[in-house]
Amino acid sequence: MIRTLPLLLALVACNKDLQSNEGADSGTSPGESDGTEGSDGGDGGTDGVSPTIVAADGCCYENLSGDSAFFWTVSASVDDPQGADTISNFFEGGLLVYAGDAEVANYYMACQDGQCVGSFNQSEDNIACGNATAYTLKVQVVDDDGNWSTPYEIAGRQSATAACD
Repeated sequence: MIRTLPLLLALVACNKDLQSNEGADSGTSPGESDGTEGSDGGDGGTDGVSPTIVAADGCCYENLSGDSAFFWTVSASVDDPQGADTISNFFEGGLLVYAGDAEVANYYMACQDGQCVGSFNQSEDNIACGNATAYTLKVQVVDDDGNWSTPYEIAGRQSATAACD
């Protein structure tokens, strides 16, 4: 997983515009749902202490530079009532992958200045890009006080680029 850290940090610096969302938070633990989120990831409310995912996007793409490989990538704009600088910089459990209702993988996220990214090679847990629509990505962040955002759900899809256009 550490081998993907340079990619994660590069993606934070190159984060593109994201679609807007009214994601909310409930302070749930990694992978735990409070039952309020839908496909947009939240219920529109806030508890006043947990971080919020403002917008997120993700996809699977083929990296054609060097040895060809398929990667999954997500990026998110986040905020926290105590300030975006209180979002943890690097943590496990920020990127969860589901096949139906079953969690099949759990990856690290990297955050800086309200922008977060996560990425993994499809071969790490056999999460095939060719079967992208069978997966749901759930993104969540944690602040320095241990408060988790509500997971933001992203339907699995393929893209021609890492920018998920």
